Amino acid sequence: MKKKICLIVISILAVFGISFGIGYKFSGNNKENKTTINKDNNKELENNNKEAEQEEKKESEEQSIINNESEDVQQNKTDVTPETNNTKESETKKEESKKTTKVEVTKKDTKKNTKTEKSKKENKQTTKTEETKKTETNNTKVETSKEENKQITTPEQPKEEKKEEKKEEPKKEETPKEENTTPVKTIVSEENVTEESSEPVKYGVVLKTTTVYKVTTYSDNSVDKKLIKTSKNYDKKGFKASTNDMKGDAQKALSNNKGIYQEVVSYVNKYRKEVGAPDIVLDNNLSLAATIRAIELAYSNNGTSLSHTRPNGKICFTVLNELGIRYSTAGENLAYGHNSANAAANAWYKSSGHKSNMQNSDFKKIGIGMYEFNGTKYWVQIFTD
Repeated sequence: MKKKICLIVISILAVFGISFGIGYKFSGNNKENKTTINKDNNKELENNNKEAEQEEKKESEEQSIINNESEDVQQNKTDVTPETNNTKESETKKEESKKTTKVEVTKKDTKKNTKTEKSKKENKQTTKTEETKKTETNNTKVETSKEENKQITTPEQPKEEKKEEKKEEPKKEETPKEENTTPVKTIVSEENVTEESSEPVKYGVVLKTTTVYKVTTYSDNSVDKKLIKTSKNYDKKGFKASTNDMKGDAQKALSNNKGIYQEVVSYVNKYRKEVGAPDIVLDNNLSLAATIRAIELAYSNNGTSLSHTRPNGKICFTVLNELGIRYSTAGENLAYGHNSANAAANAWYKSSGHKSNMQNSDFKKIGIGMYEFNGTKYWVQIFTD
């Protein structure tokens, strides 16, 4: 740097020295002096331009040099005599042209430098960003590989189970096993045993209950008794009851069954119209007699058959005499097992003997009786003139 500055100063001094010499000769011959000055000046300008192009690469140094040159020019102007004003003016113009050329060159170089610096900065930034991305990707890969290596290299260590201290339990004293002293139980006998019991019901009828057990006897004389079956049966062989004995039950049944009795009569009158016989009339005394007869049948009949002979061996119409009912002709229809008035009337209608009694125009009065015993209904019709 010092050498360059010295060269510039020497060149400037040489210029000014030439001007001083030229000014001294100018008074003798003007044309010759002008031509020499122009040639010398052109050479110096070329040299200065070359030096300026080399030195103007660095902005800060060239600007300081230009400032120093301008200061030296101003100092030299003060030392010039008034005789050399014309030469000074030409020289100042040349110097100013030098400065302008230098300044233009410096501006161009500064523009180039700024552009190159900007491009360099941008390239640096792009390279930095690319390098950072690469480093980040490499770091992530390295981290993932490290984690994978950790997973591969570090096997799962089994959790240490806490060892529970086993407390020694106190030994139980072994009790001596008791020997089975009881004898083996064996079956001695098995048999079915039937037990019968009887219970009086009414009018000499007895309810007999028969129970069958399985009895097992063992070797230790113990007995096991298991129920097999139970059956109940009414024994009606001992039936013994008079009309007066049954009169109370008959009156209760009569009052309870009035609607049923009237229904049966309606069916009978329907059948009588078929033959042109007049309607028959329901009589209360005859219904009492018919109900007594229904009670006799219920307690005395074993379900084999129905009979018009009473349990005491007398004819059925004796019940009318015992109740004080007068008649010249009479008839009786019997039925059992029918659950309704319609069913009982229809059963009588299908039987020729029973149908003829219902359609007989000689009968003017009718008595109806119904009594239920042990789930079976017994039906009775008594006709009189």
